[in-house]
Amino acid sequence: MSVENEMNRTASDATGNDERMWPMGAVTRRTGIGEHIIRSGGASSIAFRYKSGMGIDDAVQEMLDEVARLGGDAGLIAVTRDGQIVMPYNSEGMKRACGSSRSDIVVRTFAD
Repeated sequence: MSVENEMNRTASDATGNDERMWPMGAVTRRTGIGEHIIRSGGASSIAFRYKSGMGIDDAVQEMLDEVARLGGDAGLIAVTRDGQIVMPYNSEGMKRACGSSRSDIVVRTFAD
């Protein structure tokens, strides 16, 4: 699935209509135990928190806390409209990478 299609699908999941994710301000890619991510609200819970004014770090951490409360683990990469990239996880490690014109390339598996 292309990134653009993923953004459209995620935005539709989060809002119940065809609004693109960029107007909401963030795009996410998740990994982990699917049922726990779905039950915690996943991308839609992050998008709604972020759109209502919560910082992206706090928005994704609240979703990960809910996944942990349900007994699961997960990780995600979220990118805001203004280019902020966060890659939190609540497991032992998560393979992740990012780069932008505003930051160095980051490639990690475990904590820094």
